[in-house]
Amino acid sequence: MRKEKKILRKKLMTITNLINRRGKGTTPRKHPSLVQVKQHQ
Repeated sequence: MRKEKKILRKKLMTITNLINRRGKGTTPRKHPSLVQVKQHQ
């Protein structure tokens, strides 16, 4: 479980970094599930 959580956190970090690079306000259409994960936090 720890490894999975670390991988998920890494993925979230990279995705959030990409979104921040593009500009705030843009939502990734390819990953609709990730948007839901972000809302949980």
